[in-house]
Amino acid sequence: MRTLILKYKTMLSYLFFGVLTTLVNMTVYYVCYQGGNMSNTGSTAAAWLVSVVFAFVTNKQYVFDGGVWTLRGALGEGIRFAGGRLGTGAVELVLMYLTVDLLGFPGILMKAAANVLVIVLNYVISKKWIFQTD
Repeated sequence: MRTLILKYKTMLSYLFFGVLTTLVNMTVYYVCYQGGNMSNTGSTAAAWLVSVVFAFVTNKQYVFDGGVWTLRGALGEGIRFAGGRLGTGAVELVLMYLTVDLLGFPGILMKAAANVLVIVLNYVISKKWIFQTD
């Protein structure tokens, strides 16, 4: 069992922090959309911004083993991270607009479905392009 955990440490850590990031994302969306009376797209954008900052710190430090926290190194990774997240954030925003605003599906349900796709895309982008662990 220990061997399996060590073998899949990065993926398991990403899954754990991905769940936390999703909770942050969903909570901010809910607070803005339901409690704050913001628009669906405004709430989605606010949730994206807060969860991207949370994800960068946790991914860099805990998932992909921290690396170097020099200004230059962290800035380069941060720019690539933000770029990757902008791409997947755009995918999520389009999906939310189409499914909630145009088709009338429940916002929180569509948010959960969109997050599944975004999590998978973000893992691949982070592992292969941003933190380059192998």
